[in-house]
Amino acid sequence: MSTIASRGGTSSAHRARAPRGHFLLGVLPQVRRDPLNFFLRVAQEYGEVVPIDLGPQRVFLVNDAALIEHVLQTNAANYQKSKLFKRLAPMLGEGLITSDGEIWRRQRRTSQPAFGGRALAAMQSHMVEATRDLLRRWDAHWVKHSPVDVSAEMNHLALDIALRSLFGIRLGRDDFGRVYGAVTEFLRIVDRHIWSPLFVPISVPTPRNIRYRRAVAEIEGVFAKIIARRRREPERDDDLLGFLLREYGSSSDDERLLRDLVISVLLAAHETTAASLSWTWYLLSTHPAVAERVIDEITDNLVGRDPGLDDLARLPYTRAAYEESLRLYPPIWTFSRDAIGDDQLGDTRIDKGATLMICIYTMHHDPRYWENPQGFDPTRFLSTAEGSRPRYAYFPFGGGPRTCIGARFALLEAMTVLAIIAQAYRLELVPGQRIEPDPMITLRPRNGLWMRLRESERCVAPTSWSCDRDSSGHSPEFPAP
Repeated sequence: MSTIASRGGTSSAHRARAPRGHFLLGVLPQVRRDPLNFFLRVAQEYGEVVPIDLGPQRVFLVNDAALIEHVLQTNAANYQKSKLFKRLAPMLGEGLITSDGEIWRRQRRTSQPAFGGRALAAMQSHMVEATRDLLRRWDAHWVKHSPVDVSAEMNHLALDIALRSLFGIRLGRDDFGRVYGAVTEFLRIVDRHIWSPLFVPISVPTPRNIRYRRAVAEIEGVFAKIIARRRREPERDDDLLGFLLREYGSSSDDERLLRDLVISVLLAAHETTAASLSWTWYLLSTHPAVAERVIDEITDNLVGRDPGLDDLARLPYTRAAYEESLRLYPPIWTFSRDAIGDDQLGDTRIDKGATLMICIYTMHHDPRYWENPQGFDPTRFLSTAEGSRPRYAYFPFGGGPRTCIGARFALLEAMTVLAIIAQAYRLELVPGQRIEPDPMITLRPRNGLWMRLRESERCVAPTSWSCDRDSSGHSPEFPAP
């Protein structure tokens, strides 16, 4: 969500209709109760650019693909990260998530090669290994017929993949558990902080802020050791950490920027992919015909092989199912921009300093661009209709100069994970749960996503995996963990 300009600090030549709220709190109580449905309703009832008062602060919700293209691409130089994210600087520092200007350009330029084609091929081997380790852990659940929280499992897996492929780190069970717990606590607190109507500086020793500082100390402690070791004994230089160490020296300023960049990439690289994979498994479970077609495509084309980069083109329906999941449940569901100078969006004047809110979720559910917008239909990403839609009717990775640097990494990771797990298990939703999105920084399943493991009827044993488990539930190729 985004907030900044006061009600008096932003004007409009054309007075757009706006939702009414409390004279002091504005529509903030409505937003906090049900943000997704609130913004859907506002987008459909009030037009292309809607002023929204969130307490004493005003934002403009932009609900048109052409106008969003103007903000993110055509006139991107006139817009910067919202001041709300600057408020998070004590938590996130000046990493890619929060930085602007030359600091951001330097970070982007330095990080870009780590997400190129040749680097992705090396990263995929780590994705495969981490997913195989996940399947080893799941064997015990399969034998006992006990469910797993797929949301938590995808977060665990995505963090493991990010550590291995981007930073060359393979932590032991105890160290990984501490880092996973610290990252989870960090994100939980940042979520609450960004949505809180009252800004309590991190320096104030509230119980929440104390927990935050402990989590940060745990994360920083691990990476300080890793960075120091890599500086002394560079084991590899083709991952993201290798590229960063060549750019950033050992001065205090460089060490601080390196820390900020590493933590922001780690958080962004695992949290968003984990959420998107969780929703994909949920949608496949609730749409068995789609799941069957995905499994058939994967098994027919891979025949037990681990997926490689070239296999992505051979799995168009699987990719379409994942893209449709990103449409229905975009992990980054909203973000904001501040106007550096005056601008005009349609009939609405945008003054310097105004905040624009861009809600990916509402655009992905807009009936102007999507037939049956609430339905799960992967074929919409296979048809010619995809090319006729405006560019910014669908933008799960953002757009313009600040398009997510890890978009290709995320797609490769998701396709790799889907292809490996689908050959071993079918995930079935445990009945009786109330599954609903939790719109915080990312759009996750609220209260987890419990599913049972069913062995895939079409399981074809890959070279590094077997469909035949022993009596303990573990593949003969792997010892019990």
